[in-house]
Amino acid sequence: MERRRLRSHPQQQSRRNRRPARRNSSLDHFPISEPTPSTPIPNFPNETIGHLMLYLDAQSLRACSEVSRLWRQLSESERVWRAKSEEEGCDWYELSKLVRQFRPLSFYDNKLTRRTYRLPMYAGFPSAPLAYPLQSYGCVHDRAILKCAYMAKMRTVGNWVKRRPRSVNTLDCPQSDYLVDWDEHGRVMAFVGSDHRITIFSMLKSEVEVTFYFHQSQVVNICVAGDAKMIMSADREANVVFWNVHNGLQFAQIKSTHGQADALKLWCDEEGEKYLGILFNSDTRYVTLWNPLTKQQAHTRLPQVVEIANNNRNPDEEHDDEVEFDGQRAIISTGNSVFVLSVDNNKVLVTHVLSFHQKNIFAMVYCPQRKLLVTSDDNNIVCVWNINTGRLDRHLAPHGPGMVLTIALNKKGDILATSGSDRCLCIYSTETLERINVFTGRDVGIIDEIRFIDNRLMLTSSTDGRVKLWDYRAGRHIQDLMDLSAAPRRMRIGRMFASETNFCCIIGEKRGLQANKVIMMDFFDAI
Repeated sequence: MERRRLRSHPQQQSRRNRRPARRNSSLDHFPISEPTPSTPIPNFPNETIGHLMLYLDAQSLRACSEVSRLWRQLSESERVWRAKSEEEGCDWYELSKLVRQFRPLSFYDNKLTRRTYRLPMYAGFPSAPLAYPLQSYGCVHDRAILKCAYMAKMRTVGNWVKRRPRSVNTLDCPQSDYLVDWDEHGRVMAFVGSDHRITIFSMLKSEVEVTFYFHQSQVVNICVAGDAKMIMSADREANVVFWNVHNGLQFAQIKSTHGQADALKLWCDEEGEKYLGILFNSDTRYVTLWNPLTKQQAHTRLPQVVEIANNNRNPDEEHDDEVEFDGQRAIISTGNSVFVLSVDNNKVLVTHVLSFHQKNIFAMVYCPQRKLLVTSDDNNIVCVWNINTGRLDRHLAPHGPGMVLTIALNKKGDILATSGSDRCLCIYSTETLERINVFTGRDVGIIDEIRFIDNRLMLTSSTDGRVKLWDYRAGRHIQDLMDLSAAPRRMRIGRMFASETNFCCIIGEKRGLQANKVIMMDFFDAI
């Protein structure tokens, strides 16, 4: 009735039929040219307009809102998701990769394409083929993909907040010292058992992918490549092996001539065509660069640095050396110094030596996008470095007389989180080192790990067996995702990982009498 009533006014009808002028809107992230339908927009059936709005710009959406109440609701919904995505600063490139990395594209082709992207034959478009207009308007396919990804992201965040995982799986894993590594997107997890076996868990399938048998001595380090296709492992006998994650075969095997790899890192490019592994031995101070595909090697030795005198230093303190590698720069922390090395044409050269800490560095995080490095020591000092210049930008003591226990950077590198022995969780901006929020009290506890989910949500695991979900922008504790404090046996959370869609943790008894458990939660909501 409302539609016929609008048609009875010729003035309104002429205004609706008049084709609006094309205008480039800031909300349109793709150069989509509007289609020229043979049927006027107000004469489209209701079941078609929801698909048609994917083609339209902001001005045409406003024209659609004048047709009927249903059209107004659909156009408002279309404008809202575009506006909110801009306000929240969604990275469209990362959002498009979210669709293809976490879930294969065939998943969307099977379940969403028939419902979202295909228009019926009577849509009124003169171009062919009518049943598959996406072949004629390819950019609309990209916009539809991003819209589905954005709506899936919003539903996934809602599942995190409401503690409503789509699936929960528990798997057994052997006893170990929690030598674990994940890829950056949380697709596979590599776990080293006490019997020197390496088990690969698929977090998308929630099952054991493959098991590697090679090392006869204790495995001291393991690293998963960013594309989750290759891992690198090293044992005490200085054997370094590169593995294929999917079939369990070896890419390459080397015998390090400079001792065991006390720290290592495996890097790959976005196309998955180039792999580089870097190894460091703290006794000989040798750094080895290895290409597993071409079998090329490069070596260099770190210079000796005179350590800053410290009368309060405990000589029995042991801190693990750490390595970060982005394909162009390698960053190695050993003792109280950080070495920055440039990697070019299979050559490794020391470019900067970062010296400020008076005690051993026990934590280091690196953001490759911003070339930002954050280090902390036992003297409650947190330093922010610029890798390009090798200079100290800022330093602070966030926890007073207490000790900094954990530091973490979000994916963009603009937010720094620190936790200390004073049961405080502090959130800082890395640009100004201004404190954004601070969480105190019994709810915080002694934090072992901090994981950022997105630009608002964050997870922490504490020594009392609790995993807490925080909104660090609003400064509030949302809920406990997991609580093992009331378990009949004294349980602890060994390691924890979180991405935008997945959560995984390893739990076991504090006395280590029984096998560990791997708990995997999938919060991804596609439809």
